[in-house]
Amino acid sequence: MSLNKKILTMTCSNCVKEHKTLAWFGMTRMTEAFFCRKCWGRLFNNLTKQEKGEWYFYGKSKNTNNT
Repeated sequence: MSLNKKILTMTCSNCVKEHKTLAWFGMTRMTEAFFCRKCWGRLFNNLTKQEKGEWYFYGKSKNTNNT
């Protein structure tokens, strides 16, 4: 059993900056990583409508009626 300290950093895989929160983006093998809010949003906006529809919150917001 190794007694070496392991350090977990909260670093965005794209901009390589530390953040308090990160989100997992795993749509393709090239994007399976943790990203900050800004980088995650940019990746999400580059998806097709069909791919965006696979995300629960996107389909829910597009199907609600404003009455």
